[in-house]
Amino acid sequence: MKPVFTLRDAHLEAFAAAARESFEDRMLAHVRLAFRARHDELGAVESRRWVRSGIERAADYGITVERDVSRFIRLMFQLGENFDRGQARAMLARRDVPAALRLNRVLTMAVSSGALPAGTVRAVEAES
Repeated sequence: MKPVFTLRDAHLEAFAAAARESFEDRMLAHVRLAFRARHDELGAVESRRWVRSGIERAADYGITVERDVSRFIRLMFQLGENFDRGQARAMLARRDVPAALRLNRVLTMAVSSGALPAGTVRAVEAES
């Protein structure tokens, strides 16, 4: 019996692109609500660029699960686009530590340094 339909690489790439675009749209809607001031300051086009950049940079650290990528992007909007270029870089680069734990530690570091208010840790953990 001949197969009715064969998935080719182009099909899989199209599915992946559609899933990524859907995630971008959902993240953009989230940051528009959760980080309104930052979103308004940046505008929709630049905010989307930040979301795309966050997805790519999270992947560079081996952070690929949607929930963790979302947390990475939220940290960007809270701490600034290049938050991972400073002290957080060493922790994010630790592939021997699960992504969720690395993100928790970066968040804790941000609170300890005064970059974020103390209640932020509980709020982000409740979202996760």
